[in-house]
Amino acid sequence: MPLAALGETRGVDLAPRDISLLERIAAHLGIAADLAHADLFILVPAGPEQVVVAAHAQPATAQTLYPRRRTGEVLALEPDSAPRRCLRRRRAALGLPGRLVRGIPLDQRAAPLRNAQRRLIAVLDMHKSAHYRRPPRRSNPLLATAAGVLARMLFADAVDQRTMLAILHSGDGIVVRDERGTIIFADARAQAIMRKVGVQGSLIGTRLDERTLPGAVVIKTQKLRTHTETEFEIGDSAIIKRSIPLVDAGQDRGRLSVICDVTELRVRQRQSQIKSAVVQEIHHRVKNNLQTIASLLRLQLRRADSDITRDALQESVGRILSIATVHDFLAREGTEAVDLKDLSGRILEAALGTNPRVAIRGQVAGPNILLPASQATPVAMAINELAANAAKHAFRGRERGEVQLTLAQQPGLIRIELADDGVGLPPGFNLERDANLGLQIVTTLVSQDLGGKFSLETAGGTLARIELPAPAEEGNHG
Repeated sequence: MPLAALGETRGVDLAPRDISLLERIAAHLGIAADLAHADLFILVPAGPEQVVVAAHAQPATAQTLYPRRRTGEVLALEPDSAPRRCLRRRRAALGLPGRLVRGIPLDQRAAPLRNAQRRLIAVLDMHKSAHYRRPPRRSNPLLATAAGVLARMLFADAVDQRTMLAILHSGDGIVVRDERGTIIFADARAQAIMRKVGVQGSLIGTRLDERTLPGAVVIKTQKLRTHTETEFEIGDSAIIKRSIPLVDAGQDRGRLSVICDVTELRVRQRQSQIKSAVVQEIHHRVKNNLQTIASLLRLQLRRADSDITRDALQESVGRILSIATVHDFLAREGTEAVDLKDLSGRILEAALGTNPRVAIRGQVAGPNILLPASQATPVAMAINELAANAAKHAFRGRERGEVQLTLAQQPGLIRIELADDGVGLPPGFNLERDANLGLQIVTTLVSQDLGGKFSLETAGGTLARIELPAPAEEGNHG
């Protein structure tokens, strides 16, 4: 039974995040079973006296107690069994001696698995023959230490994303080294990763690492809170090794290393970097071309012999530069998103400067809101039109004025308000009937391009309000 189906199992009370956590643990259950030389089960409560076997790993390093995997079975909790005592006491428990499995005395231990809210969501159950003794060639006590470290990584601290669980993924390999650096354990995934980079034969008994592998180049090494991380390249492959010290009685006895093949990830990252650089260059060239057009219009504006022509050219320059400002942000940031607050400040300053007869002070207030490029361009044009309209019409007969642009964000909604302390709207003003070209452009951009709403009202001046749907994944850093 796939773990995803647990949520539909009768009597099971698990949230999707709980199931996801158990899936991550189950992905490494086989490694833990090999190191523990025991059958390992993840048991999920399915009622007061029964559990569902969410996962079962059989050891490759010892004889399993079960001829087949028991994943998906619903089991009744036996009296005084380790899982039942663990569920009742909410802590690790041992099974009472005397229980037999297929005639073999059972050594049973159980430990709670908890989610981020510390709620017990499952039990880790270990079954081993009470008579089992490791073969002499595998009797290195360091493996027991490694098993304990791995158990803490997977189970005891599984709920804390800052702990070692964060460094384990389903495709990673596990290697254990002694204090001399000799490999004493390597699982099948580790062997497969190293075969890919040209290492033939078993890793056990060797001292192969990024320093001794022919052709390996270390890219970076960093010491983190819980482990040391080294990335190296060999040929066309990229490998990350994360090493945790194995400490016994206060002495450093070796290393448990997690080996991860990140070749495909690094290829995708390089492709993304190249794409980002190309996109940045495109935005840069578009911005330059738009500024060139604006410069040509300014030359034409100086030769214009009528106020109507000069006003039309000045408005066109402002519209072109508002679009150029968006491309300038995209070119500099290297992303396909623009900070609306910074963008608004730039556009407001330029638009309010188009009326040299009035000293207009502009301010922008509100949180930082990230807009995708598809929204940023029409929003920039709309803000430019509103600010230029205020600069031209709001302060007739005055030498000074103020314009405030306020940003606000709610779930699913972004609100942009531009308010001036000017003369306000003419009596009986109707947006649909009386709008000039600039306001018509704003109405079209907001309703058709942005799918939002636009309104005007008199409130100690003129208040223009734009409401538009927030992007699916907006970034708010305010």
